[in-house]
Amino acid sequence: MAKKADTQRFEFPGFQFIGSQDTEKRQVITGKITAGKIILDVQLVRSRKVGEKGTFLPACLEIADKKWMFSDENFEGIAMLAMADKTPVIAFIPKGMKKVERIFPLEDISILNRLDVNGQVDDIGKQRPVLEVMRLKRLAGQYLGMGVIYSRDENKAFQWWLAEEAKKAEEFKRKIAEKAEAERKARIAERAKRVLSLCVRHRVKVFTDSGEAKFGTPVIEAEWPMLSDGKYAILVESYDEKTGRCGKAIEAFWVNKTRGGKLSRKDVISVSFEAKKAKNDTPKISAETIILIDRGKGPERAIVFKSPEGIKDAAQKGLNSGALVAVEVGNREFEVSSISSKRVSRVGTFSAI
Repeated sequence: MAKKADTQRFEFPGFQFIGSQDTEKRQVITGKITAGKIILDVQLVRSRKVGEKGTFLPACLEIADKKWMFSDENFEGIAMLAMADKTPVIAFIPKGMKKVERIFPLEDISILNRLDVNGQVDDIGKQRPVLEVMRLKRLAGQYLGMGVIYSRDENKAFQWWLAEEAKKAEEFKRKIAEKAEAERKARIAERAKRVLSLCVRHRVKVFTDSGEAKFGTPVIEAEWPMLSDGKYAILVESYDEKTGRCGKAIEAFWVNKTRGGKLSRKDVISVSFEAKKAKNDTPKISAETIILIDRGKGPERAIVFKSPEGIKDAAQKGLNSGALVAVEVGNREFEVSSISSKRVSRVGTFSAI
């Protein structure tokens, strides 16, 4: 009889050791195992031939009136307990192989039925999608460090899944392409709308720093590339489509487009909507009055100053080009001179007409 410690060398999630019932050929462990919401009575066996290197295998699991026994499986191979994620399962491994051929979740033993199809016995429990069964089988194989054997139906289901995923991928690509095409058409339509609005937009008048007037189509930064080649544009900070009001004028330029589609601005110049007033540097000349005299050539205008110093001041301020100037020397008598760019020349004394 083996020692009790020999039959306790089995660890598995949810397993609770109760006792041992060894024979000359086998070591037997009895206990309970939790699977989901149910607790099963379990009997595990190990051949004495494999010794401590071997593992205990499930021989019998029972709950209420349902009982699973490996001997009823008519399976050429062994059954092992394995975890498939958080689900404890019985994994069936064919003789001479290290691959899981099929599984049966322990929580399904309470609804266990056996199906015989042409001599092939299969355990029937909770209805699960084939792909879910394949997932559990793969996880059980990983737990045991083994490969997996998929049945014909499982392979068929997997090929179906691949085809469905391919369809979904194609449908996704189609929707993405349709969305991209719709967005492209929307951009084209929006651009056409903007171009049309530019075509009917009234031209505005602006002024350069030198006061030269310029006329062109008001556009914001994002709009000028939509103008046709050779259009004269007035770049503004903003433009109200409803009112036609423009923000601050920035610059004016010719739109230049090459055959290759390259855009550029030609003859760019700063502008504003307000014409800058010319600076008046002309000095102010103060005179007393203007009289008419006759030097034998008919009436001529002569500018009367209060004194000769006033004439000199006027000459210094730029009064020239032969202008006649005069200073009153008596009653209606005037000393008349001519101012040129070089000097003041006396003309004579004349009476005012």
